[in-house]
Amino acid sequence: MPNYNGVWSLSTQYQYAATWSADNVSPAARLAAGRTLFGASAGKIYKIDFISTADRSEFGDLSVGGSYGAAVASSTRAVWGGGSSDRGIDHAVFASEGNASDFGDLSVTRFTLTAASNSTRGLFAGGEAPSVDARVDVVDYITIASAGNATDFGDAAVAIGNASTSGTSSIKAIFVVSGNKFEQITIASTGNATEFGDTAAANIGADSVGGASNAHGGIG
Repeated sequence: MPNYNGVWSLSTQYQYAATWSADNVSPAARLAAGRTLFGASAGKIYKIDFISTADRSEFGDLSVGGSYGAAVASSTRAVWGGGSSDRGIDHAVFASEGNASDFGDLSVTRFTLTAASNSTRGLFAGGEAPSVDARVDVVDYITIASAGNATDFGDAAVAIGNASTSGTSSIKAIFVVSGNKFEQITIASTGNATEFGDTAAANIGADSVGGASNAHGGIG
């Protein structure tokens, strides 16, 4: 803790308290907060550090092959699941570079699935299953901090596939599904998805939709 001397005003005390909190953040946590990882179709993991203007650089390799998987993350760990002809799940720690390690398996082999997460739990929803040559309504979940096979969460009301999008808060995940529909799931509980509402444009489908969200709202 820094050695601050003198008589402090109340506002100064708040300022110093905030500084102490920042001082107590570990170097690994600082690094993880400023880094993003993404997996490429060739099985490579790349990183970008936000505090640097450098181009992406190689982080390591995925152990599961295939394209069109999905990813979730906590503040310390990234997890990839699914892909063409694969139901494996990989994980890597943001603060340490190297190859990803096996985490477990999804319940169903599928690709073009979508994913959502909060700091505790990750969801892998829908996708196209090669075994049935069709989209599926399966929703799996994992606890990001502990490796293991994914567990059935419930079902989407409509099969989700072909890179559908999702938005997430710490409480709820929302998926765009066929037509102009949104479905919602409460992340901390299990059960089938329920209808959330409709998109403003009736002709928006679930195929290759992009989106973004924060804790309060989302766009897609």
